[in-house]
Amino acid sequence: LGNDTTICINETVTLDARNPGWNYVWNLGETTQTITVSEGFFKVIVSDSIGCNKIDSIKVFLDLIPDPYPIKQFEICEGENINLEPDTGFAAFNINWPGLSTNTFLNVDEGGEYYSAVTSNYCTDTFMLTVTKIDTPDIALINILGRNTACFDNESISLLLVDSNLPLSSYEWSTGEITSEIIVTEEGNYYVNVTNIACEAIKEIAIKEYCLSQLYIPNAFTPNGEGLNDIFIPIPYGEITNYQLLVFDRWGEEIFSTKDLNVGWDGTYKGNPCQIDVYVYKATYDFITENQGIKTKARVGTVTLLR
Repeated sequence: LGNDTTICINETVTLDARNPGWNYVWNLGETTQTITVSEGFFKVIVSDSIGCNKIDSIKVFLDLIPDPYPIKQFEICEGENINLEPDTGFAAFNINWPGLSTNTFLNVDEGGEYYSAVTSNYCTDTFMLTVTKIDTPDIALINILGRNTACFDNESISLLLVDSNLPLSSYEWSTGEITSEIIVTEEGNYYVNVTNIACEAIKEIAIKEYCLSQLYIPNAFTPNGEGLNDIFIPIPYGEITNYQLLVFDRWGEEIFSTKDLNVGWDGTYKGNPCQIDVYVYKATYDFITENQGIKTKARVGTVTLLR
């Protein structure tokens, strides 16, 4: 029967007692010259026609490769990857991924079925692992105002979350709100975190505050000492720099000038009250644009002095 032998799972071995034409009795009860067996201990008695016997035996061992993958199912999100690798304690085995990698581990970023070959001194077994790729939430962040700047003194910005899978998603804004739309009333970076079964997506938007600097210039004043509208003085809104105001009479003579936003014309020239008339002014100033540049503006108009 030969030496003891080892077989792999799902394999069999044929034992041959030889000596054709003799009588055979196996410990399993068979009486044929050959038997096909798997794992176990086997013994045969062979006798000739005059009663001479020969006895032989053999042990057949099964090399059962243990499963190195206690977890067979994995999930990854779009844009992620995962290492498929055996559990600890399998250093004595040759493990690889046929057609994909000769390493013991396999890095994957797509869903599918992946097969690992595990080889011992005698046998090779194959184990299948399944990776499921879950779609990351497909979201968009819409700025209803259409621009990323606002003057929060008189307006706000509405940010709307659009998610094709919204009923199955949960979401939270950086403000702590969980509604699909939030109202922004101050400058800052705003983001929303959207999660589905296992994956998340984040959208962020930067909102800046910008108020167009303006100069309100009245068209009349009454310097009569009553304390109401006695001074011709432009009123600034926003940041105004490099300011200058000039006032001319109808003949083009300069009768007042200042570079101080807090100083206006009191209706006098060289200490004497000016007559009721229409006067020409020229106001120049710098202001900050929406793109954080500096722009100079000059305005020319008339103001009526009344008494």
